[in-house]
Amino acid sequence: MFHLAKCAKYSVLKQKMEMLLDAKIGEDLDKIAEIAVDAVIDHMRRMGAKKSAAHQYTEELMAALKPQ
Repeated sequence: MFHLAKCAKYSVLKQKMEMLLDAKIGEDLDKIAEIAVDAVIDHMRRMGAKKSAAHQYTEELMAALKPQ
């Protein structure tokens, strides 16, 4: 029970800190979050392009190696 109460205390403390951070620097955090999300999306697109290029290269290589 003591452990459960201690966890609950930290949960409430975390919620209060989140609210205070949002109130004090929420706009800055929104900007940072937007930049981070844009970076992740860009990274995912680049990874998809790399995967597609690698797949195309493999297909071309396999076609070249097939006996004719």
